[in-house]
Amino acid sequence: MGRTKSPAGCQNLQNTLRNLYRSKRHVPKDYFNETIAHAQPHIQIYTDASITDKKAGAAIICGDTEIQIKLSDKCSIYTAEALAILEATKYFIQFVDNKRCFILSYSLSAITSIQNTVNPSNIARSIQNSCNIARSTGKHIAFMWISGHSNIAGNEKADATAKSTHNSTKAISISGFFYSDAKKIKKYIKTRQLYLGINSGHNRRPNLMKSKSQYSRGPYLQYSPKKKKLS
Repeated sequence: MGRTKSPAGCQNLQNTLRNLYRSKRHVPKDYFNETIAHAQPHIQIYTDASITDKKAGAAIICGDTEIQIKLSDKCSIYTAEALAILEATKYFIQFVDNKRCFILSYSLSAITSIQNTVNPSNIARSIQNSCNIARSTGKHIAFMWISGHSNIAGNEKADATAKSTHNSTKAISISGFFYSDAKKIKKYIKTRQLYLGINSGHNRRPNLMKSKSQYSRGPYLQYSPKKKKLS
């Protein structure tokens, strides 16, 4: 069986990550500026996520547009980071006129997971599908990992916006979470039951694994930004 082709935007990502693994160091700001300067005309979208006091939030920054998302407290940091990337792809497809987009994230695990076409996570699969949708409409999405706290303005803004999501009255709330998070919660409950010596057969617990389809598609963010389309 031949290898599954990576979704649009992942080939250049694969080469970039190879170089990162070889060098084993963060991408410096000058390398970032050089990469951006030599790229074809595009729009930049920065994403970030934060979990503070067990409250998860994410942010999307595109020019002057700031989108804050309050997430379920059951979300892991990977889910929050990947979900921010997923919603950034949807925002680009629906509301941005540019044909090319760089989605920049600090989460190496989230970006790397997008390359997995054999057994991707639910969120990674959704991102891959979103890339294919963009490609079918003549748009191109590329991903780039950037080092945190490197004085890259968009990244610093995304970081601050994500951290302030928890106290924001303008943030969009998403109550759902993904199947992978439900699996971790079930494992925690079982471990806790064994630790406390509880016979789970005589104690009814919420069955988080009852309906995989409830989580497999993941939440879908719907919003109508007041900002005009970016050109």
